[in-house]
Amino acid sequence: LRFLYLDADPLFMKRIGDIQDEGYWTHNARMKVLFDNWVPDEMSHAIIFSPLYSGLMYLSFKILGISFFSARFLSALFSSFTLFLLYFLLRSTLKKEIAVLGTLILSLNYTYLIYNRTALVETTLSFFLFLSLSCWYYSYKRPWLSSISGLSFSIAILTKITAIYFLPIFIFLWIIDYYHNRFKISSFFFFNACTAIPILSYAYFVFIPNLPLYKTNLLNSLTFSHNSIWDILTSLLRIFTNNFFGEISVYILFFLLVLYIITAAMEENSISSLLNNSPQIIIISLCWLVGGMIGMVFSNMHDRRFIMFLIPLSIIASYAIHCWKKDNSLKISTLVEKISAHLPYSFFLRLCISILSAYPI
Repeated sequence: LRFLYLDADPLFMKRIGDIQDEGYWTHNARMKVLFDNWVPDEMSHAIIFSPLYSGLMYLSFKILGISFFSARFLSALFSSFTLFLLYFLLRSTLKKEIAVLGTLILSLNYTYLIYNRTALVETTLSFFLFLSLSCWYYSYKRPWLSSISGLSFSIAILTKITAIYFLPIFIFLWIIDYYHNRFKISSFFFFNACTAIPILSYAYFVFIPNLPLYKTNLLNSLTFSHNSIWDILTSLLRIFTNNFFGEISVYILFFLLVLYIITAAMEENSISSLLNNSPQIIIISLCWLVGGMIGMVFSNMHDRRFIMFLIPLSIIASYAIHCWKKDNSLKISTLVEKISAHLPYSFFLRLCISILSAYPI
């Protein structure tokens, strides 16, 4: 599904406005192959904000030639890596049935699949972010993996600088670890050191020496979209009016998330009990969603940046379905009926919020 007919037109079941972005995220790599010059013009956006992705794209063009297929090959490849990592993580932490279900849910999600077949950075970025969080999970038993987690996060940032918006995920994890007496100063230090060293090295040896080449694009991009606290608060409201949440495949996963939290909290009598008794991988997934949403408030909230949330949503959905099936507390037919019944009301509510917040639906 991911590698077949990569040179075909994208499936237009999403907002089509960002398809043109394939051009400038591959521009500098293409110029390097054709003219042996990364920045022959003032269009240096890709090499500034996604240097590692530009390097990987250069290798793809160099080996496979310049084409739609080679430009989109990276997204297809790293999405496959994500699926393998998801299966391995869920199988080793939960159960094989949950691993199979979670991998199927993510792999067949058409919103995720569309981005897996386009030459945009987010699919590659999401793999390294997922790898970083996976290594942090395993670092509880093997502390040295915290350094690999930090290195993976730095690679995510070098893949595209917008990965920095997901730093609140780790802050939430550190707070929860401290609360549960799992916080280790050594792991915290190695994570931050291995995050900082590659980024600072890139800045010193590559970015600063080439600053004159990047100057025009850099100055045009250094704008902050929030001028007041009110702008930040309204951005919180605008998150769920994003086009991303209008996709049926995303809405269903989000519905399952809310349903899981409500049913699990009722069984545990409180949210705090739910957090205390849930598997650690579910806690990490919840931190990913909450911390990531907070980070998104400070971005311009392009809908493609939200595809990173499909991974934790798939993890929680597969775990929830397994628990409901095991306890016979919620039948699949009942679940389908609930989703069908709430769809019209939910989309009407989303339309109202979109109009009130002056954000296109």
